[in-house]
Amino acid sequence: MDNPRQNVREYEGVRKDGSTFPVEFSLNDIKKEGVLLFILIIRDITQRKKTETALRESEIRLGNIVSAMPCAFFTSSIRDDGGQESLYISEGSKSVFRLDNSMFVPKNNLLLEQFEDEDANDIVEFRKSLFRNNKIDMFEREVKLKNGNWVHLRIRPERLKNGSILNHGLAIDITERKKAEEQIRYLAYHDLMTGAGNRAYLMKAFPKFISSANRHNKKFAVISIIPTNMSYFYANSGYDIGDMLMEEVANRITKVISDRDCLTYASGSRFILLKGGISHGSEIDDFCKNLEDIFIDSMKIEGQEFDVNVKIGVSIYPTHSSDSKALLKYSEVALSSTKYDFQSEYQIFSEHMKSKIARNLSLRTRLKHAILNKQILPYFQAQVDVLTGEIIGMEVLARWNDEEEGFIPPDVFIKIAEEYGLIESLSEAIIEEACKINKRWIDQGIARVPIAVNISGKHDPKSVLRLIDKMLNDIGLPPECLEVELTESAMMEDALASRRTIEKLRKRGVLCSVDDFGTGYSSLSMLKRFPLKKLKIDRTFVLDINSANGKAIINATIAMAKALNLVVLAEGVDNTLHFKYLKEQGCDIIQGYLFSKPLCEKDMEEKLKNWDSCHEISLVNMN
Repeated sequence: MDNPRQNVREYEGVRKDGSTFPVEFSLNDIKKEGVLLFILIIRDITQRKKTETALRESEIRLGNIVSAMPCAFFTSSIRDDGGQESLYISEGSKSVFRLDNSMFVPKNNLLLEQFEDEDANDIVEFRKSLFRNNKIDMFEREVKLKNGNWVHLRIRPERLKNGSILNHGLAIDITERKKAEEQIRYLAYHDLMTGAGNRAYLMKAFPKFISSANRHNKKFAVISIIPTNMSYFYANSGYDIGDMLMEEVANRITKVISDRDCLTYASGSRFILLKGGISHGSEIDDFCKNLEDIFIDSMKIEGQEFDVNVKIGVSIYPTHSSDSKALLKYSEVALSSTKYDFQSEYQIFSEHMKSKIARNLSLRTRLKHAILNKQILPYFQAQVDVLTGEIIGMEVLARWNDEEEGFIPPDVFIKIAEEYGLIESLSEAIIEEACKINKRWIDQGIARVPIAVNISGKHDPKSVLRLIDKMLNDIGLPPECLEVELTESAMMEDALASRRTIEKLRKRGVLCSVDDFGTGYSSLSMLKRFPLKKLKIDRTFVLDINSANGKAIINATIAMAKALNLVVLAEGVDNTLHFKYLKEQGCDIIQGYLFSKPLCEKDMEEKLKNWDSCHEISLVNMN
């Protein structure tokens, strides 16, 4: 029998009802014993056609999906020399690799040519390795393109039965994600207002500077920089202007540093600079002088001129320490020392400052113990009416007789309390004890006059209100017998918060006064916004009362206070000349050694019992 021949064709069949359906005719002819035979097989292929149609539609849909996806799909056949033959590249490759129609010409290395050389070489080596190793590994990494964009590349090899290898690849455009990550990374290490690095950036930079200094046998400086008057500018010109000033400060500092230096912005309007490559101490002096010089010219912001100077504190690696935290601390100590040296705007840390730190730490420990054991005592200094000679108030002053050093000046231990977070507990202990004493004097009929208590600018406003409420409610002190003194500089530090606190105190019936007036940066326009009762002229102006400038300042201050309907109190009045001049100018109340030094509870009680106002005022007027 000869081999059969087959002829297959498809036709459209018609059913009895007239509907059509696909049929397949398969005609086979064979010769058997010289006779030609025909075999016809007719099949209904409706289901097969449906399957084929569904498959085609599925392929079309898949193709459309692949084309629409922001991804590139590709398949290539790999050679053992690392080359390839591109079998398929999806339309999505155009958008992922930023290829225009003229560039999108299918060729074997079309996509490979878009990668940076290092990544392209790694891909070629990966292809070669597929023939060296039996193991089939996947290639996956984030790759930067020559045009600056980024893709996430994944290549999965497939080894065929004939030993050849196909690579199936997927590339996803991650450029926007990379930009977002870069932005997040920037935000994590930079201050948005100034553009300088933040503390995290600073601490990350320290090991690099230490390593570089050791490697090149050099030093580097940790420089703390704080612009002056910023609290005043924020309070008077607003936060927008203040922020623009801080940005300009950063810009000016940047002009005198190199790309190798590290400028960061810390809290409290303070910058910290790491400056490397230092061989001699004179280089630090020269740099600090240059830094001062760039702030000679005023800053011009939105039509206004602002004079900003800088205070600078410096510590040096490894001269002062090899520890980053210690270097930061020492530069801050040096910065603090600039306020005591009016000849220079910068200070370099010294061992003398180091011993001062040790003493301060010891004082802090002893001060904490003294507060807990009520060893800080309230003293009282009389405030006298210049016309009647009556004691119409008392200022509460803290006194500490330390077991080791004896009498510690208030300006010393109060500063320690502020620096080391003890000021609230110190203030509360003194104020509570003073209020209890005053309440006893009132109850016993000894005196009914207000006591003036000082509130530090470091004291949280909410805790101030809680403390005053405790004095009024728990101790029962009448509100008119309590006065709160806020320093001018503390009020200007956060003018809005200070105003709110003063208003809340006034609603409680507690009077408020501005202390140490003339030492801060307030203005007439700012003062009139505060619901104050009294203004205290600082003792430094009273001591200078014999000079023409001193008199002018005193006169202007009293005139301004009167214009604002404020009672005027002068402190530090120690002689009759001071008294008479202040009285002539309209000062209302006098406080100073002329009438009484600060007294302990027992001595103040005796003075209140035996005070003869007429006698006291007549003695002063006679001298």
